[in-house]
Amino acid sequence: MHYFMRILLIYTFLIAGMQISCSSTDVLQGEDTLDLENFRWKNRLILIFSPSKTDTVYLRQIRALENEKKALEDRDIVVLHIFPQGGFYDTHKINQGSAKALRKNYRIAENQFMLILVGKDGGTKLKEDKMTHLSQILGLIDSMPMRIQEMKIQKNKN
Repeated sequence: MHYFMRILLIYTFLIAGMQISCSSTDVLQGEDTLDLENFRWKNRLILIFSPSKTDTVYLRQIRALENEKKALEDRDIVVLHIFPQGGFYDTHKINQGSAKALRKNYRIAENQFMLILVGKDGGTKLKEDKMTHLSQILGLIDSMPMRIQEMKIQKNKN
C-alpha cells in the first residue's frame, strides 16, 4: 500500500509541476496575446487595421499620428497597428491569432483599411475606412465627458 501511496504522491507532484510549468508558458505566450480589457479605464485606443505595412493609406495615417505624439500622450492614447500576420503597439508584438480575433470582433476584412477609436470605457467612438485627420479624432476625444473632466483636473494641477 505504501508503494501505491508513494506513486500517487509522486504523480500528484508531477501533475502540479506540469501545471506550474504550463502557467509559466501561458504567461510567456500572453505577452503576444492581446486583451483590450487591459486598457480599459487607462487608455483610449486607436486601432489601425491595414492590409500591409506598405499600404499608402496606412502610411499617410501613421505620418499624421507621429507628428502629434504629444497630443496622443496627453489623451492617454495607445495606437495599435494590426495587419493580417500580426501587429504591434509601442514595443509590444501582437500575434496573428490576436490580430485575427480583433478583425473578427470589429468585422474588418484582411484587405481592408480601418481606423477605430476606442474610448477608455471600451466603447467604439469612431470607425473610418479612410485616412482620418487627427483634428477630427482629437476634437471627438476632447468633447467626451471623461476627457473634459481630465482637462479640468489637469488645469487645477497647474
